[in-house]
Amino acid sequence: MFKKLLFSLVLFSCLFLGFSSVKAVELPDPGLIPGNFFYFLKIFFENIRTFFTFGEIAKAERFLFLAELRLAEVKKLIEKDEFELAQRPIIRYGEHIDNVLLREERARNKDLDTQDLLIELSKRTLSHHRVLTEFYDSFPEESKSIIEEVAEKSFDAYSKSLKLIPEEKKEEIFEEDHVPGAPRVRTPEVL
Repeated sequence: MFKKLLFSLVLFSCLFLGFSSVKAVELPDPGLIPGNFFYFLKIFFENIRTFFTFGEIAKAERFLFLAELRLAEVKKLIEKDEFELAQRPIIRYGEHIDNVLLREERARNKDLDTQDLLIELSKRTLSHHRVLTEFYDSFPEESKSIIEEVAEKSFDAYSKSLKLIPEEKKEEIFEEDHVPGAPRVRTPEVL
């Protein structure tokens, strides 16, 4: 019950913060999806490529891409009514977002400029949150708690990244993301 209330509050916050005026991130082509016999090879080669990605910022960008790839897989699985198979990529999405935040923090602690990464992370995670809320209605009741947890993680990443972006850059983000014809929304104040 508490999770449903929290999820509703986060969704309401998104709507209040101008969620509807944020452009949707186009998800990549998922390629092989869970349930395919060769899917394990896809994951194996992703892990190798990630291992050979050097630098905290480059790793963070890699994990952000992989997070979007997992969402694309979930979308494809939902279209095929494969809700059971969609649970693992949703969980992996959350793990990838955690890794993005971890790598960003490490880069910041090394005095690297993470501003561009934070801007991209804030834009994408807010869009991801919208995608996750769309998935929420499609999932069977017994699986909705997974979506709630991951959507909360996505929104937390958005909030954390937005806190670290300078005020003048926040204005640019919301100017850039404004959809013509949509009501103007003030830059949200994040706690």
